This record gives sequence, C-alpha cells and structure tokens, in this order.
Amino acid sequence: MIGCLAIELRLRYVCGLAVYGSYTLCQQHSSRNAPSSTPNPNRFNSSNYTCLPGQPCWPSTEDWNAFNQSISGRLRLTIPWAAPCYSDPASEECQKVAMNYGNGVSRTGQYGSVEFLDWERCGHSHCALNSFNTSDPVSGTCSLGRLSAYHVEAKTGNDISKTLEFVRKHDIRVSIKNTGHDYFGRSTAPNSLAIWTHNMKDTTFHKSFQPQGCSARYENIGEIGAGIQAQEAWEAFEPHSMLVTVGAVASVGIAGGYGQGGGHGPLGPKYGLMVDQAVEFDVITADGRQHTINECSDPDLFWAMRGGGGGSYAVLTSYKFQLHPAVPINVYSFQAHFPPPKDITQSEIHREILTGLAANQTLFANHGIAGYNFVLPNHVVFLQVMPSSDTSAIKTITSQWRDLLVSLPGIIITEDEYHSFEKFSQWHEFTERPEISRNGPVGLGFNGAGRFIPRDLFNSSQSVDKLVDAVLSAMQFSYARHGGGGAQLYATGPDNLPDNGKTSVNPIWRNSLWEVVMGQFWTTATPPDVRSPIQKIVSETIEPFKALTPGGGCYMNEGDWTEENWQQTFFGEHYDRLLSVKKRYDPTGLFNCWKCVCGTLQIGLGIGVRVDAAFGGSPGGPHLTGEAPRAFHDPSPHTTEHRRFLQFKMRAASATLMALPLLAVGAHLKHGHEHVHADRHRRAVATEVVVVTKTIYTTLTVDQPETSSSSSLSSTILSTSQFHSITVKLPEKGAPDIVSPTASLSTVPSKAPAKTPNNPYPALASQANNAIIVNSCDYDVYVSSIGDESCGPGNVCKLVPANSTYAEPIRSCYKSGISLKVAKTKALTKPMQFEYTVWDDKTTVSYDISYLDCMVENSNGKDFSACVGHEHGIQAGSGEECPVFHCLADVECGQHAYTVPEFGYLPGAPVGACSIDKGVAFELCAENRT
Repeated sequence: MIGCLAIELRLRYVCGLAVYGSYTLCQQHSSRNAPSSTPNPNRFNSSNYTCLPGQPCWPSTEDWNAFNQSISGRLRLTIPWAAPCYSDPASEECQKVAMNYGNGVSRTGQYGSVEFLDWERCGHSHCALNSFNTSDPVSGTCSLGRLSAYHVEAKTGNDISKTLEFVRKHDIRVSIKNTGHDYFGRSTAPNSLAIWTHNMKDTTFHKSFQPQGCSARYENIGEIGAGIQAQEAWEAFEPHSMLVTVGAVASVGIAGGYGQGGGHGPLGPKYGLMVDQAVEFDVITADGRQHTINECSDPDLFWAMRGGGGGSYAVLTSYKFQLHPAVPINVYSFQAHFPPPKDITQSEIHREILTGLAANQTLFANHGIAGYNFVLPNHVVFLQVMPSSDTSAIKTITSQWRDLLVSLPGIIITEDEYHSFEKFSQWHEFTERPEISRNGPVGLGFNGAGRFIPRDLFNSSQSVDKLVDAVLSAMQFSYARHGGGGAQLYATGPDNLPDNGKTSVNPIWRNSLWEVVMGQFWTTATPPDVRSPIQKIVSETIEPFKALTPGGGCYMNEGDWTEENWQQTFFGEHYDRLLSVKKRYDPTGLFNCWKCVCGTLQIGLGIGVRVDAAFGGSPGGPHLTGEAPRAFHDPSPHTTEHRRFLQFKMRAASATLMALPLLAVGAHLKHGHEHVHADRHRRAVATEVVVVTKTIYTTLTVDQPETSSSSSLSSTILSTSQFHSITVKLPEKGAPDIVSPTASLSTVPSKAPAKTPNNPYPALASQANNAIIVNSCDYDVYVSSIGDESCGPGNVCKLVPANSTYAEPIRSCYKSGISLKVAKTKALTKPMQFEYTVWDDKTTVSYDISYLDCMVENSNGKDFSACVGHEHGIQAGSGEECPVFHCLADVECGQHAYTVPEFGYLPGAPVGACSIDKGVAFELCAENRT
C-alpha cells in the first residue's frame, strides 16, 4: 500500500539510478492488501492511491471524459520534450529543442521535461539528447521515463479541486509539478495523474495588504500565481522599485519547492529566506477545498508550508509575500586559474584560499553579504554580494579577503572587479556570463549532497583548520574517483534573521554560515558503469562534513536523495510537529513525495515505499544477491530477471494489462541484450507510453487474483504535428478522449493478428540437453553463441553448411541467457536470433525466436528480407509436449516470435519452456525439409 504508511511491498522490478545500491522505483508489483511489517502507532488511515488500469477502481472512458469536461478540457497527453528528435532530427521542432536544451527557462515551458535528466529517466527508459552535444544522433526509443502519461494543465483552483476529487474517487496517485527543479525527483512520479501548475502566472502588487482574518496590515506585498518563476517575479515588481528574495537561477518557480521549502539567494543574509517573506497562501487541501491561510487563519498549515516542503500538505495556487525597497546590488567578483594538484589535501593554494574565506565569513555575514563560492581543483570563482545603498561599503569589508587573493603565488587571475548594479535584473544578467553560469547547468544528470556548516566552526583558527581539512578531504575524495572535485560553498542563508518559530524550515539553517554542496554532473553519453556509482561517491564525499557536524542537517532541496537519517537532516526538530500537521490536513496520504513529511516512511525507492527483505534490500536499496548494483535489470528472455518473471508467471496468477493512462513505469520490457543491438532501430522498449517514429506501445504486468482476466484491447490512432501516426493500445475501459496541445485522438476498430495454420512444418527432432539449429536452407550460415562471462566460452562464427545441423550443450548463465545469432556472413550483420535461458531450478529451459535485430521498419511496415531463413519459414520447439513456434515464409510472425519488444509480457507471449532433457531446437528454411 502506498501513502503515508510503513508497509511491506512485494517488489519485482525496479529501475532508475543504481547509486549506493538505491534505485528510483518506477514500477511496483504489490499486493493491494499487503500487511504492515510492524505495528505503527503513527500510521495514517490511508488509502492505497495505487489503482491501475484494468482494476475495478480504474475510471471508465466516460469517467475520464466527464472529468476532462469538469476542468474545461485541460487534461493533456504527455509528450517528452525531445520527442521530435527521435521522430525527425532534421525537423524545426528538434532544432529548437536542441538549441535550448541547456536553457532552464526553455526546459520548464512544457510538462515533458525537468531540469535534471535523472528525474526524467527511469533506468534505460527516457527521451533525452546528449547534453554536451545536442546535435548527436539519438538512438533507442523516446519514452516517458518517470513522467506521468497524463497531466492536468491547471489554470484555476477549480482545476486542482476537481483533479483531487477525481484521484481520490478512483484511488489514483497524484503528483505536482511546477518547473521541475528538484534534486529528489519529487515533481515526477510514474503511475500518477500530474497537476502541472506552471501556467498559473498571475502577479499583483499590493501597496497595502491585510491578510484575511488578521488585524495587521503590511506594506509592499507581492502576490504571484503558483507558476511564476524567479525572472518573471523580479520583472513584475522591479517597475515598482521592489526587490524579491529569489535565488540565483531565473527559471526556478519561487512559489513551489523553493518558496515552500526555504528559498535562499543573494538577498538571504540581509532579508532572510523566501519563507520568511510569506504573509498568506491560497491553497487547496487534499479534500479538494480551497482555503486562504495565514498566521490568523489555519496557522498550523501556514507554518508547515513555510519551510516544511512542497507537495506535502496542500496544493498552493497563490503566494503573497513581503517585497523590499530596491537598493543597488554591489558585488566583488574574483576568478583565477592554477595547475591542478595531484592531491588537493596537500595543495597550499587551496588551503590558503579556503582558510582566508572561512576567516572572513563571519565578517561578511554580519554585514549581510551573501557569497557564491565555487572551488575546483584548478579554478576558483568567488562572488560576494551586498545589497546596499552604500556602494563603497563592500570594498572596505572585503579588502582583507581581496588582499589575500591577489597576493597568492602561482595563480592566473582572470577577474578581480567590483561592480554595482542599480537593478536586480542587471545583477542577474551579470551572473549569466558563461564563466559563472556554468556552475549551475541544467539539462544534465546531477547527483548531489549538502550540509550546513554552523557559525561556531568559524570562530577560531583551530575550528577553521578542521573545516578546511573537511573541504579539502571531500574535494580530493571526489576528484580521485570521478574527476569532479568541485565544492560549492553558499553563504546565502538567514543567519542574521531568527524566525521566532514562525517558519518550519530546519532551525539549523538559522545558525549556519555556509551550505556546502558536493555533486557531479553526467550526460546520456556517460557510460552506465561510470554513471551508476556517482551517487554513492557523492554521498561518501559529504561524510567529512557530517563527521564535523554531528546531529546537523542540510537544506532539504539540495540534499542527498539517498540520505537515511532524512527526518533529522532535512527537518530537524520540526519533524514531529510537521507530521502532526500532515496527519490533520492529509489523513489519507494523498500527497506523497520522496522523503517529504509523510508518515514513518524512512527508506524507499523513489515513490515512498519500503522494500521487502525478500528482495535482498539493504537500507540503501535493493540489488540481487551476488550482483553489483546496476541501473537496470533487463527482463528480456536473456536475463535472470526475465527467467524469474517467467517462473513466477507460470506458477502464480497474473494479469497483463495494456494501457496508456497512468502506468506504473519502470520494468523495462525491452527485448534487448547487453551484448547485442549495437545498431538498434527505433522502437518501443518500455512499459510506459513510449513515443517512437511510428508506434507507442504500453505494457504492464501486475499481480491479480486468480479470477481476474486481461483487459480487452482496442487500437487508437493518435495523430500529431510531430509524428505522422502513433498507435496507442488501450483497454476498452479507461481511455479518455483527450486532446493535447499538439495531438488529436480518434478510435479505429481493432485488428486481430493473422492466424497461422497449426504445425505447418515437419516436426523438429530435438536432442537431449542440447540446443540445435537445423539449417534446412540451400546456403551456408554462420552461428555465434553468446552469453556472459559466467557461462563459459561459446562458439564464434561457426560455419553451418546447407542442410546440416549446429549443436551445443545447453549452457547456464548467471546474468543472462544465450543468444544464438545466425547470419549469412561472418560479420553477423542483422542476425536472426534464437535464444534460450536456463531457469534457477537448473532443470527447465525457456526459448524463443527473435526478429528484432534483422527486421527493418519503414513506411511500408516491417521488412524481414534480411532475416536469414525467413524466406522459407522458421520454427522452434522442444519435445513433443512442449510449445512449438512457427513463422510462415515472408509473413510477419506476430504471435510466434519477437517482432515487438514488449511481447514477452503479453498473454500468449512467444516464449516456450520445457525440461532441459528434452533439448531445444530451431530451424531455418523449415518448409524445405520434407
């Protein structure tokens, strides 16, 4: 059961980032009535919010259409932002995406992208470009990853109220996305109906404002809709000569996780966090009711939403906050380069720079000076920011710091300047320079971790030495393991502004001068074996700071998503009270996000669930016993995962559902192999909606009672401006007639697969304990037998003459099955594949035929002319009582072989199983044998 309950789930597939043994869970296969592993006195009276297509709770088409009408037609079909580049790389749409791929504002302009790629993807399921070279050709399939299949483009409070009513009624999970700036992926959740608040763009300036139900009045109050971003905010209020306490990134939605989780920036030391400015919110609670809350009306909820995190207590629609009279933004900017040391802990340059910065930090904080400090192995960037009418004060206060920097031997100074900007927008334009903005890129993957550094560590030379040692140790640890080594030292917090209990932000922040963030970026071009351990490395990198600050914490929006002690680290002493508010206003756990305030969930896999010990999970997350953590376990007939799935499928009741709406995304149903598909054509490869050149396929397998049956299917054609035609297979129940901004939807009759005669070819004679290929063609072929390193060597390019037989003993692989690749040439170009996998019991073998590497999809459909032996038919079998698969000559073998990757999880999938002592046999040109 998902919600705010600590429960045990039977998880069968996970996907996402294999980091520190943790995974982003994108699909769960669970018993809907799974019991709690231990009694929990704090548990919620929670609903599941796990309804899936095909279950009785799932909305009918009429339900969906009525819901869409109730929100003025604002239900949208999600199309990933980079989809045009998978359909037509030369198109204008693709060029626009590629040109703006690293632009934060552009990335927020649609639901189908987020700022960091790790939270768009789900294992190998994603739709991304190479961030460092967006013109690189894409490969594979464009798929939704963690994005919801449907989202509501909310424009009014009514849209949100109706959406919450709908998901409560049908037990569907809800997610909330504004701009998608999040280190934890809390704004994306597969198997959810998403509320997208980005286009709630109202702004109002109140010269005088009285909160509802309060006697006090405030001067200079800004009011913004939930979707307003930082740049839009300062542009709206700058004409009124007002400052907004935004951060350094223009594209951040300041009323979302920023304005509800804390919100730090260049004005923080002088005016406080964004939550310190809040005077009133308009929100919609889990029951669908609209409220105006402040210190006088619903003070507990108002307190919780002033620092307790977004997406947890209610959906915010309007944020009213204190503005500040504009003053010049005065800046000291310093940059320098130097040779990178072999060992950063022994670098005198780094030690002197960091010691000097730490020694001056208390002085800077006392004068309301913010700091953006980036220290890299061979480069430093320092920005000291002082909002003040006294434009000369910053020179006096930073003079000692500057004297140290310019006197350092062995460095090349590239900037040593003082600036004064009359307007905040001018300051922002300055920070957009590449040498500064490159420290906060978007459109890449990012793994990070942070820690607050309290004021008392800056009070003596001894404590400063310990702090500098920690920074250098962390940098060296990072540098030695993945080539990063950079440290971000933010002095942007509210040290001078105690809140007197008015906000719920972690109290530790009020007494901290630095927020240290360590992290590493990666792209789609980063090899999986390099990418997978990055988060573990980053998590370990922050350990020197944890040792220095026992019982400390970090900013909940810039922490380690694998943090185990997250309640204390992110929320501090406020957690218990926040939990009490959560129970009061969201008793069923409708709002549920990763490591937000939610029941007693302490560890989980991306969507707030606990891992059953049967999966072999550790506190960091699950991985299969004996295997290193991997980003993805491919459940093709070649792999252990697929073998286990088949055993489960044959031994327990299960139902396979084909559905577009709100899929539990994650078990990657690609019929692919780690050792093949180097030249893969574009095709559907995942459980969720997958956008490809021609077809969207969606598949989901879940545990069902024995009485359940599969949904009957219809076929729907979706025509869009980006794709010529996209086929979507939907259940007859639960397919809303929605129109996305670029799509129209119409229904056409379903087509049954063509029937083939029973046993059209002479029976195959298999050999006990052997896998054989009978070459009945009138030409020679080559066979390569490929498994993994655990199988022992196989044959490579073995010549099999016409009308002869290839045989090998059936081999067992730990991580995969065996692929018998067959082609006319030694190069094995576009091979036909015959595949078998030995089960865990060592007595059973499964087998199948695959056309996926030899067939070609074009405008006329599937072309099998390159598939060796297909021109005269192909078959596979094992013993008289075992399943036989046969493919007629020059006919698409839609029910007896893999021509669609997902087919392995459909009813009647073309995978047979028999005892090993019967052997496995495959035949080419089967009609030639009489």
